[in-house]
Amino acid sequence: MTSTKHLAVFSLILILTFDCKSKINEFQKTQQYIVIAVPESYIREKPDFNSKIVGSVPFHTRIAITRDTKENIGPPGWDKITFQNITGFINLNEIRSDEIPLKILRSKKSSDGKFELIELNSKDSEQNFCGFWHSGFCTMQIIDLENQKIIFEKINYKFEDFLDEKNIVISYGGGESCDEHFRYLNINLETLEESIFLKYSFETINCNEDNKSNKYIHHLCIKNNCFTINEGESSYTIKNDNTGISKIVESEDHFKFKRNTWKNPEIEINGKKYNFLEYFYK
Repeated sequence: MTSTKHLAVFSLILILTFDCKSKINEFQKTQQYIVIAVPESYIREKPDFNSKIVGSVPFHTRIAITRDTKENIGPPGWDKITFQNITGFINLNEIRSDEIPLKILRSKKSSDGKFELIELNSKDSEQNFCGFWHSGFCTMQIIDLENQKIIFEKINYKFEDFLDEKNIVISYGGGESCDEHFRYLNINLETLEESIFLKYSFETINCNEDNKSNKYIHHLCIKNNCFTINEGESSYTIKNDNTGISKIVESEDHFKFKRNTWKNPEIEINGKKYNFLEYFYK
């Protein structure tokens, strides 16, 4: 009788142990990622960019992250990681999922044949081009053809053009009727350093469906030259944020910036097109 009772208790313990393990596995999921930060992504003691750096993961290293969906392991944008026996937090903007197969949508080589730029998207996606927010994001990579390796990667950006053999411009952005944000980055192919080539955004004051009555605040940076444009009733004021110099433009229309002229930014005033910098400084 005693042995039967002990056997029943032992069986119950086994069942409970198995059940607990099943529940733990149910809430834990391990996913594979690739580090896309150049030249490395730092592991921090706490989920904060000001926190102490305890280690790093080199560019394009594959890592595994195990999440417990029952626990909040950190603020949005961070995940806990253990890499080479170092545990800390890594920023999600510096990694991408390695579990989604990618396909090439577009590629272009530099004129000297040293580099190739490729745009990729999910293999299962029906999207056949890289767009902005409304069209869908892509992953952009730079390939060193001489060494046959990926040297740079950025998610959510698309390739714009080569400026010369050593510099390219990539872009990111989108928005809705009441606000837009666009960024054009210059990437030096030799140093892989990033710099702002052009940045443009606008926000709407008391946004409503009547576009004509809306008033906008625009922000435009052309390399290191930054401007704020405030719309009034029958004019708008362009102010150089660096110098404080302002220019009033008489116009019944909204301030119109042509994004497709990012190489030499143009604005439209009363139906006429002008080079933005030439118009402001004339």
